[in-house]
Amino acid sequence: MTRKKDNARELLMSHGKDFMLNNLDGSKGKFNVRTITEECGMATGTFYNYFDSKDDLARQIVADDWKKVLDNSDELIEMDIPLHDKLEAIYGRIDAFEKNYKYSAIGLLGPSPENVAFRKGKLEELDAKLQIFIKNEVDRGALELDADIESAAYLLMHLFFTTSENEKISFDQMWKCMTFRIISD
Repeated sequence: MTRKKDNARELLMSHGKDFMLNNLDGSKGKFNVRTITEECGMATGTFYNYFDSKDDLARQIVADDWKKVLDNSDELIEMDIPLHDKLEAIYGRIDAFEKNYKYSAIGLLGPSPENVAFRKGKLEELDAKLQIFIKNEVDRGALELDADIESAAYLLMHLFFTTSENEKISFDQMWKCMTFRIISD
């Protein structure tokens, strides 16, 4: 019985994710409980055994993929590779996530208190990971900071998201801006 329930939830998540990522033009209709359950061959009531609402489904889909981004970042933090390569890999994962969900999830997850808290929580998770990352790089002598770790992590997180949204700036261009030095005042 538990396996059947797990399969039903996985099926709803899979179809919901496919719908979110492949229906930006709205050609498949609106993202709603009925559409998703029909695609899964389930009764609409079955959906509510697993999710409170379509927003709850969308948040769980996004949260699953976000967890993968953070887990991959954990692996990179421990690797003995140059700082540039680590940051580029973390940036690449965030960029891919943002490109996947920028239009689909933002349109679905309106400004409800639950959705605002969800996004804030996910950003706090990334901020914590970046603080660990920066501290490790400082401790191993690969990075010198004139600012505190918390401020550097906050700035780096926002640089990643802002650069990801701007097609005109590549990671390498962002890297060059981060590594400039003042010769004289």
